[in-house]
Formats: sequence, C-alpha cells, structure tokens
Amino acid sequence: MECGHPCKGPCGLKCDILKCRYLMEKTLPCGHKSHVPCGIQPENWRCHKRKLKLLPCKHWEQSLCSKPVDTIFCRNKCGAKLPCGHKCLGICGKCRRKTFHQICNSPCTRILVCSHPCQAKCSEPCPPCNRRCENACSHRRCKKRCGELCDRCEKPCGNSCSHSSCSRLCFEFCDKTPCEEPCTVRLPCGHSCPGLCGEVCPSCIVCNTSAIDGTLRENMSDTKFIQLFDCGHVVDVQKMDQIMEVSSASSYQHETPSPLWMKNCPTCSTTIRFSYRYERLVKHFTKAVDKIKLHTFETLKKAEKDICSLLNDPYCKEKSPMMQFPVAITFNGNARIPNLKATARGKTFFPMMRNHLHVLRLVFKDLKLLEEIAPRGENRDTNDLMLCFSLLYFYLKEVETRLMFPMLQEERIHTVQNNVVKLTLLCHILLAEAETLWSLKSLHPSEEEVIRIVLDQAVNHASGVKR
Repeated sequence: MECGHPCKGPCGLKCDILKCRYLMEKTLPCGHKSHVPCGIQPENWRCHKRKLKLLPCKHWEQSLCSKPVDTIFCRNKCGAKLPCGHKCLGICGKCRRKTFHQICNSPCTRILVCSHPCQAKCSEPCPPCNRRCENACSHRRCKKRCGELCDRCEKPCGNSCSHSSCSRLCFEFCDKTPCEEPCTVRLPCGHSCPGLCGEVCPSCIVCNTSAIDGTLRENMSDTKFIQLFDCGHVVDVQKMDQIMEVSSASSYQHETPSPLWMKNCPTCSTTIRFSYRYERLVKHFTKAVDKIKLHTFETLKKAEKDICSLLNDPYCKEKSPMMQFPVAITFNGNARIPNLKATARGKTFFPMMRNHLHVLRLVFKDLKLLEEIAPRGENRDTNDLMLCFSLLYFYLKEVETRLMFPMLQEERIHTVQNNVVKLTLLCHILLAEAETLWSLKSLHPSEEEVIRIVLDQAVNHASGVKR
C-alpha cells in the first residue's frame, strides 16, 4: 500500500490507504500517545486514557480524556448551600440532572413561635411543639403540650399592691398600671428591699452583690430591681423596661409589642412567660401565639376534610394506600368512608398530601382520556399521533409514580402541577387533531391524498394574500 504496509485485501482489488488497519503509535491532539490504525488521522481517534478533569460544577472527576466535560457525571458531594443554610448532601451529578437539590435531612434549626426549637427534619413542615407547655399565671402552670391551646384561667387577677389592683379575670388583659413606688418591706437580713411595690422582693443587693451586674454596683442605692419568675434572675428595672419596650408607666395600658417574639431574660435567655409588671405585654405575646396555634389547627382540619373528599374519587381511593406519607388511611363501613390517622408530625403533611391528590386526580383524568382517544390506523399521520400519545402516557405515568412520595419542597409540587396542566392541554390538542383526522377519513376514505393536495393549495393561496 502507499503507506508502506502490506495490503491484506483480496488480490485484484484496489488497495485504499484509508482502510489500512495496521496499528501505529501516534500522538493525539490531547498529547497522549495511542495505537491508532494507519488509515485514521489522530484528530479523528478518541483517546481512551483517563485523566482528572475540572467540571463546570468546579469539582474534579476522573474520566476518559476524549469525553466532553459537560457530559461527565460528577460523583462528588454536591455541597451547595441550600435556602435553609445547610449544605446539600446529595450527589452533584444527580442534583444537576434533576435541576433541584436533594431534600435536606439535617436537624431543623428554626425557632417556633413558642420560642422552642423545632425538633423535626429541616425539609419537613415544622410540627406543633410537643414539649411541655411553660405558660403560667399566679394560680397554676399549664399542663398541656406547647402546641396545644392553653385552658383559660377564670380566677380573679392576682396583680395587686397597696396602691391599686386589677379588676379583671386572670385570662383577660390586666388593667392595673405598674406601680413605680419603692417596696417598703424589710428583708430577713435587715436591709431594705431593692424592688418595687407589688412585685416579688428580689435578693438583697447588699448581701449578694455577686448576683448584680458590675456596671450597676456604683449606683445601686438609686437603682430598682425586679426578680423574674421564670428563671429567678435579678435585673435592673430600667434595663428590663427597655427589653420589654415599655416607655412609661402611664402609656403602659396602650402599648403593644412590635415583633411577634417572646422576650427573654438578658442574663440566661429564658423566655419570660409571667410577670406582674409586664403582665399585659406578656399576654399580648401569648394571645398572638394562641391565634397562630388556632389558625394552624383550623388549616390542618380543613386539609384533612379536603383529603377525605378527594378520596371519594375511585382512582385516588385506589392509589392512596401506595402513597409514602406518614398518614394511615383506612375506609370504614360499607360506604367505605375514609378515615385518616396521623401523629402530630404526620398531620403537618396534610396540606401537602391534599395537593398531591389534586394533581393525582388530574393525572388520572388525562390517562383515561388518552386510553379512550388513542389513534387507530396504519398510515403516517396516525403513527405520528400514536408516538405523541405514547410519550404523553409515559410522562403522566412517571408523574403518577413521583406523586406517591412526599415532595417536601413547595416549588417542586408547583412545577409538577404546572407540567400536568400543560400535558392536559396537549392531550386536548391531540384529541382535536385525532378527531379531525378520523372525520376526514370517514367522509373521504379513498380521497385522502386529494384532500391533502387541496389543503396545501389553500394554505399556499392564503399565504400569498397581501393584507
């Protein structure tokens, strides 16, 4: 052959240098050396050696030298910062393919309205607080769970002093103005009480100076203190008024706290849940939290009612036992009335489960529509339609499978719902096309080609008209 290698073809046939398969060591464009057939140029040969490559995600991955970096599957940890602040623990390649990150299973760090930390996973809806309630009054301490509404105390308010007293019941807003007069009680040690009238007498600041902030020790004789019920710490009244956002005793009746956030002890950060001086402000916080608890309870009850209504659909009733939600679904009696059983954690999944069932019912209607209008025939048009119907059926079945699992990210279920709506519209467009095609065939079964020519001519004439 022209390349100098012996031709291995049959005698009498023309030898072609491009077909020479004799292996030669050549240097490829990437710099690696490889055994390449003689008739193939190095730039047309794929390098099969492996090397470290920097991917678009900024991770390094070992891969074939000739493989484009945008097609390499990254097996590193994703590490992207999620909206919750935690790092994604999923595989980078999977996150890139799905266009969304793996669900965060780190412990939740959010603080609930009751001031307790959430004990669920980060990606799950925060369930009602399951800790023991810490709300208290001068008569009793609440014995319920923190996420439940507290029982009202209907005893007379215990906020009183020698100058004034509250005339309302304990659960109502106090109408007594905080007394600014100094306390006249003598402590057991013989020193004067450093507190205010009507408040619990704090520890003696003369005998127990270690409990007082060092910045206040110089003018302790002019400073008044208050002892907090919840933690027992002694705090300067002026400093505590600033924390509780009290400007003056005269305006106390009309003041409400600006943020929905329980105030804390400045020394130990214990939540202030009872205080005679700040009773009205504490009750503002407590009642605001109670409204949130009540709203949450009503929302979950409405979602439960909606789920039971959706389960009356035969398809939802059939598919619901397969859904991987922390909710037990049973059907009672001959009428098979749906019944939901869930823990406090499971109940927080009710709104999400309702959304899944809404989309699932829409998917069922689309699948049923596709089965009824599937095209029939052997010609090219029906084959094209059949391909569209098959793809739609495959996509809807995939959506149906995904809806069996909780989609904890709200934007994901919204995306799924929007896609299903688009698929529904496409189903109806295909239905119109199929019906038009079938009606034409039924009217002119032997003149289909003539109809096509006439339609093409009409289109051409229409496009040539000047408007």
